[in-house]
Amino acid sequence: MDLWVCEGIGLSEGQSKSERLKIQKEKVLAKGGRNFVLPTKGGNQEALCLQLDFVPLWLAKISITPTMEQETPELAARLMKYQLKAKDVLAAAFVPTAGGYTKFSKELQAIFMLDNRTVQHEQRIAALADTLEDPKAEDPFRRAELRAALERALADLSGEQRHALYCRYWLEVPADSRAHNAAL
Repeated sequence: MDLWVCEGIGLSEGQSKSERLKIQKEKVLAKGGRNFVLPTKGGNQEALCLQLDFVPLWLAKISITPTMEQETPELAARLMKYQLKAKDVLAAAFVPTAGGYTKFSKELQAIFMLDNRTVQHEQRIAALADTLEDPKAEDPFRRAELRAALERALADLSGEQRHALYCRYWLEVPADSRAHNAAL
């Protein structure tokens, strides 16, 4: 993969040089790259070649910068379309679908199941938060009911998950509301 491939997809000379350096320095891409000395009319020329099966990964790793979008919008759009398709292919290969955990190691199966449970709990908590009325409203029965539902949802979470939600609460809820809720 020398300048002609980079030119072929629409990279400028500067972008091409940057991509060649990335291929040489990046550990995974470097496994597929190799320098060759080619005889030409102008003398021997060094060319960086990339194995064909590394080209899709290389294309997926090209950064789409604001400068690229401004100077070469067609290239940026093609790369974005390709990279989104690559994301879908990778997700299909590595992200389990419902009930599709069995092709993964036991450790990964456990991680995926815990992640799904965390998402479900966050959705339940978000639903409860959406039902909260004005915290200053005077309805002690409703506050007690919501507090009990929230405590049930929190009881299913691990200590680390509760801690993460607690931290998020302190970052997102205004101080006067936190003080009022603590008094409840």
